[in-house]
Amino acid sequence: MAITVDLGKLVYTWQGTYSDTKQYEIRDTVAYGGVSYICKATPASVGVLPTNSANWDILAAGFKYRSTYDASIAYKLNDIVQYGGNVYITKGATVAGTVPTVATSWEILTTGFKWEGVFDAAVAYQAGDVVSYGSQTYINKVGATGVLPTNSANWDTFSIGMQWEGAYENAKSYQKNDVVNYGGSTYIAKVDTNGNLPTDNTKWNIFTTGMQWEGVYNNTTSYELNDIVSYGGNTYIAKADTVGNLPTDNTNWDTFTTGMQWEGAYTSAASYQKNDTVSYGGNTYIAKGDTSNNLPTSSTHWDVLLAGFNWLGSYNSSDTYRPGDVVSYGAQTYICTANTNNIPTDTSVWDTYSTGLQWEGAYNASTSYQANDIVTYGANVYLAKADTSGNLPTDSTYWSSFTTGTKFEGTYNNTDAYQSGDIVVFGGNTYVALEDTVGNEPPSVQWATYTQGIMWKGPWVLATTYKKWDAVSYSGSSWIALSGHTNQEPSSASSYWDAMIEGAAGNVLTTKGDIIWFNGSAAARLPVGTQDYVLTAQSDGSMAWSDDVETLALAGL
Repeated sequence: MAITVDLGKLVYTWQGTYSDTKQYEIRDTVAYGGVSYICKATPASVGVLPTNSANWDILAAGFKYRSTYDASIAYKLNDIVQYGGNVYITKGATVAGTVPTVATSWEILTTGFKWEGVFDAAVAYQAGDVVSYGSQTYINKVGATGVLPTNSANWDTFSIGMQWEGAYENAKSYQKNDVVNYGGSTYIAKVDTNGNLPTDNTKWNIFTTGMQWEGVYNNTTSYELNDIVSYGGNTYIAKADTVGNLPTDNTNWDTFTTGMQWEGAYTSAASYQKNDTVSYGGNTYIAKGDTSNNLPTSSTHWDVLLAGFNWLGSYNSSDTYRPGDVVSYGAQTYICTANTNNIPTDTSVWDTYSTGLQWEGAYNASTSYQANDIVTYGANVYLAKADTSGNLPTDSTYWSSFTTGTKFEGTYNNTDAYQSGDIVVFGGNTYVALEDTVGNEPPSVQWATYTQGIMWKGPWVLATTYKKWDAVSYSGSSWIALSGHTNQEPSSASSYWDAMIEGAAGNVLTTKGDIIWFNGSAAARLPVGTQDYVLTAQSDGSMAWSDDVETLALAGL
């Protein structure tokens, strides 16, 4: 939309971005590229570019950022693009495909670089692109495709670094500054190399000196300098590359640490050496000397290294337990003090480890419960005082109340058995059971009102049984039941109903076919008549249904 700018005697009409399909007039102003132009002479035809000085003058010179260079776009004066790591600005209008490195069409606005990741021979790189190759990074000097970064005509070294290559592989080719792991040490390549061990100091330098853990000694494994192995209860470090020489051979090995040998769970079939350690029950034992088929509980052959416990879950009377074994029994946990299969309550071989509570879910009369077992019964939670079976949680000899709660059971059913704390809907109210009960309809001594409400039943129906707080519509009004009843028509004179919301005075119709008429003082209801009866006017002005023969004959019936 054209906008007129009035600057006193100068009037400009802003026409927005230049269009080659529009006819422009003197003083029309447009945007073209990053520059604003004003029309100084009406062109003879449309399509005369603002760069035509015969028809246009520059009003304001500016810039327009066009993002990354696109070869399909013909750029205009002062258009700015990103190309490679640099930013370029047009010197004038360009033909599509004129790359920013063409100095006659473009100038460098800012010089920078662009990270392109690992070198890829298939990628066309641009000046300012930075890549990694081996352990070095390189920056492109001119556009190039398939030219290695080591070619100094196209690339400069950007940074010198190291390339981690992991464990040394004899079949792999390495480049200068590649770092490998060999034995317990790391080495850095001095030159490009293939098939030369890192110990060859003409090709490699030691980068860091360290140790390599190789696990349990194996007589067929080739070990390298500074490899560490375990043998018996000790660890050893290789003094040189070696294979088939026991760690006790001090020509090839040195003792690294003196310690203990973990042998796992004790078994009578195994032979143990001095400082071998085993688990037995919940404890850990260390051999005093070579021994076989002597239980760790024998103080002659073993010492307790660590006193602990071994969790075995629920007590099982068919299992044999060892010192340190821990089991659950009821809500308690017990720790074994001697070899035994006696129940955990036997204090001669068991100690109480922890006292707690055991959740058992809903009460079941056929289940055996232990002290501190917790069950739900009705809406309440109960805690067992002692071992018990078949005794209801309401029996205070065996149970105590843990928490008192409620449980919603829906609409009351006279045949259902309810428990203390159960909540039911009856009529418009909810009731909570005060005790176990069946067949006792609320309200009663077995029930207390929980919430008082109203139950909407719709239009009043003659044969329906209504409960206290039931609500109905009748004769244009809403009524609420004051007590339970059947066949009691709602009215203001009834002891069974109370008007809840009164309708309009003339709204007296209750049944399909009813007729409203004026009885001399107010609107009144004339109930629907019997089939084939006719409506007749009485001498007093009232209306009535009649089956009189004469009346029917006169009516043509």
